[in-house]
Amino acid sequence: MIATAILIVFIYGLLAMTADIDTGEDVTRTIVRSAYLIVAGILFLYFGAILERERMRYAQLASWPDGPSTDERFPALDQIFAHLSKTANVPRLLVVWEDHYEPHRYVAEFVDGSTRYSMEAAADAETAVAQDSTRSGAASSAQNEISTRILNDHGIRHSVVAPVGGASHSGWLFLVGDHDLGDDLMPLAAIAALRIGAEIEHHHLRQQLVKAAMREGRSRLARDIHDSLLQSLAAIGLQLKALERGVATPERRQIAEIRGSVAEQQNLLRQLVSEARGNDRGRAADTLVEAAVADVLRKMETQWNCRTSLAVSPGGLVASRETVEGLSLFMAEAVANGVRHGGATKFRLDVAESEKALSIRLRDNGSGLPGLSGSLSHKRVFEARLGSASLRRRARDLGAIMHLHSSPEGLEIDLKVPIE
Repeated sequence: MIATAILIVFIYGLLAMTADIDTGEDVTRTIVRSAYLIVAGILFLYFGAILERERMRYAQLASWPDGPSTDERFPALDQIFAHLSKTANVPRLLVVWEDHYEPHRYVAEFVDGSTRYSMEAAADAETAVAQDSTRSGAASSAQNEISTRILNDHGIRHSVVAPVGGASHSGWLFLVGDHDLGDDLMPLAAIAALRIGAEIEHHHLRQQLVKAAMREGRSRLARDIHDSLLQSLAAIGLQLKALERGVATPERRQIAEIRGSVAEQQNLLRQLVSEARGNDRGRAADTLVEAAVADVLRKMETQWNCRTSLAVSPGGLVASRETVEGLSLFMAEAVANGVRHGGATKFRLDVAESEKALSIRLRDNGSGLPGLSGSLSHKRVFEARLGSASLRRRARDLGAIMHLHSSPEGLEIDLKVPIE
C-alpha cells in the first residue's frame, strides 16, 4: 500500500520535472497532490497495521487451551486466564459470578501468573453504574450496573468489563489495569466472557452429573442394605429375643443391652436408606447447631476417653440438617484423628455465625501434623494433600474453606462453611 503511494509520488515528481511551465503546467498542484498521497499512504499503513494486529490477536485468542483446575469446587479457568492475559497484554484478570442455585458469590482472580479462587457472601441489592474510569462492553444500561462492593473490595479503578452469563450463573469479567486500557479491548473482553461463561456452565453441569451419579449409587446401596443387612439384623434381634427367655437374669440383662444396640443400628440404617431413596421429607429442615454438635462431642468423649468443650455464638444458631450432619461427621472424624494420630486428650470447639457462613475452630492439645509447622492455607492443604484425606473430602462436601495451623502444642482446624 505505501509502496504504491511512493510510486505514484515518484511518477508525479517526474511529471513535475519534465513539465513545460510555458504551457501552463501546474507544478504546485502536482507537489500538493504528491504530499496528499504520502499522508494518505501513511494513514492507510497505520490502519492496516492495526487491523493486522487485531486479526493476529483474535487468531491467537481462538486457540483456547484446556487444563485442570487447582480447586475441584471451581471451573478450570487457570489456563484460560493465562492465555487471555498474554493475548490482551493485561496483567490482572478478575471474574466474579453468582450461582442462581446457591447463596454464594464466587471469585476467580488471575494475578502474578497464578489464579486464586474464593467464595464470598452473595451480592447485596445495592448497585451503581460503573465509575467513569471503568468501561463496559455491555449492550444495555442495565448491564452497565456493577456492584460497588466488587469495585471497592478488589481495588478496581481502570478496567474493561464484560458480562458473564449462563443458565446457572451471572457475573462479570474484569480486565484490570493501572491506567485506561482503551476501547479496543471491549470486543476481545466480550468474546473471552462468552468462553469463560461456557466453562462455568460446563462445570455446573459436570457437578450435577456427579451428584446424579452419587444419588443413583446411594439408591443402589440403600436397596442392598435393605435387602441384606437390615434383614440380617432383624433376624439377629429375633434370635436374641428368643435366647433372652431361657437364660438367667444377669445374662438376660446383657442380651437385652445387645438387642438394644442392634435395634439402634437398625433405626440408623433405616434412616440412611430412607434418605438415600429421597423419602426424607424433613431433610431441608433447620437444625440447632449446638445440640447436634454437643451430642457428637459427648459420644466422642466416651468413645475416645478425651475431654471436649463447646462454645456456639449466637445462641439458638440453626443451619440446614444436611449442613449440621456434615459438620457433625467432620467433628467426629477430627476428634478421632486427633486422639489416634496426635495423642490429643483435650479439644476446644468454637462455632460462630459470620456473613452467611459458619466460622468453626477446633483446637486440640496433641502433637500436630508430623513434619509440618505453621499456618497452612486451604490451597496448600488441598494441592499438597496435607493432613487427613477424609477431612479434606468432608470439607469439600460441605463446600467449606479449611485452614490448618500445626505446632508441637497441637493442631488447629479453621473451617468456613457456607449456610443459606
